[in-house]
Amino acid sequence: MARPAVSVGDGTADLVVLVLSPSGKLTWFTRVQDALMSGAQSGRQVTFDAAGRLIAVGYCAGPISLGAKPAWPGAGALDWFIAAYTPSKSGFDLAWWDAFGGAGNDAAIAVSTATNGDVLVGGYGGLMDFGAGAIGTKGVDAYAVLLDSNGKVKRPFFSGDGTSFHMITAADLTPEGDWMLAGYFAGSMTIGAETSKERSLSTRATSSPASATRTSSWRRSPRDAPPRHNPAPPHDEQSVTTPRIH
Repeated sequence: MARPAVSVGDGTADLVVLVLSPSGKLTWFTRVQDALMSGAQSGRQVTFDAAGRLIAVGYCAGPISLGAKPAWPGAGALDWFIAAYTPSKSGFDLAWWDAFGGAGNDAAIAVSTATNGDVLVGGYGGLMDFGAGAIGTKGVDAYAVLLDSNGKVKRPFFSGDGTSFHMITAADLTPEGDWMLAGYFAGSMTIGAETSKERSLSTRATSSPASATRTSSWRRSPRDAPPRHNPAPPHDEQSVTTPRIH
């Protein structure tokens, strides 16, 4: 499984995934670049699932082609990129990958897995298409999508106000299937029947059908600093009641 030191790169910004031994020795890596070798790819988070598969998320720019799946032509300046790699004798082999996006800048930032192999991915984007038509508002919205163990979309979620910047920066799944999402937003954000005017969020909701609600706290998270072109979150906080996601 071990590989010697290598040097890769062609001057463009590519996505790279590395696996290191406990001593810090490189044991495996993979690189993702666009077909035109002119765009910017970036990895934002990696995790492992219960079967030992490595899941990586980030963004890509331009056409992407990996494995037997039809090439992604590129929907906008930046698009979501998600890939799963299965353990093998050589390190890891590509199991599946996908890309999602719209006409604007879209990026996957957070990823988590469930014991059944489901993958929850969070990030941001404009109008996004997860396979059943575009969803979202005219602003930059916070998005999350649940995929099954083969990468098939099970359920998308978004929230935005049509004008401001919203983002999910952390995601997790509980053993019961609840979605745990955190991030921030500018302007206002409507969840259920109440509107919060804060800029940073921490929320819990469930993906299973039910009529009960969860309590969500909206607060500033200094470590999750927004991009430089967006306003910083305010210092105050409040709580709202969030309906379960169906």
